[in-house]
Amino acid sequence: MFVSMSDHLKNAIVFWGSFVSISVLLGGAMTSFKFNDLDIQFHDTYFVIPSIYIIISIIIILWILRGVFLLVEVGIRKSKFFAILVAIVNMFFIFMLVAATYLSIEKLRLVKRNYPDLSISSYVALISIMLGFACFLILIEFKTIKKIRT
Repeated sequence: MFVSMSDHLKNAIVFWGSFVSISVLLGGAMTSFKFNDLDIQFHDTYFVIPSIYIIISIIIILWILRGVFLLVEVGIRKSKFFAILVAIVNMFFIFMLVAATYLSIEKLRLVKRNYPDLSISSYVALISIMLGFACFLILIEFKTIKKIRT
């Protein structure tokens, strides 16, 4: 099947445009749409991350996920055994991710109730990323089930 160069260009623009816009939205949500530095504290260590690094990191993560999706899609087309294996492993990860998301939301509600002045924007963005990753895994699961059924 012959695809013109303009179709490849359109696909690339849609692909990168959507990744950049999602990254800017998630990076903005993490910084309360002020796009200032993000402050993260782990125990006694305090990290300050510039917002441009957040956006670039999210773009890289989305790019890696797209690559994984394409590799899984190629593997599913080649082998039915691989499709069954992906479906089983993927279902396990979906359940674990949904459980972790639920526990994160409950913990966030508890923290917000006890500390009402605390900024939770970075946690909301993290939960959004977890839900997006769950949707990604569900999409892969639908593709594998479709391959197994045929």
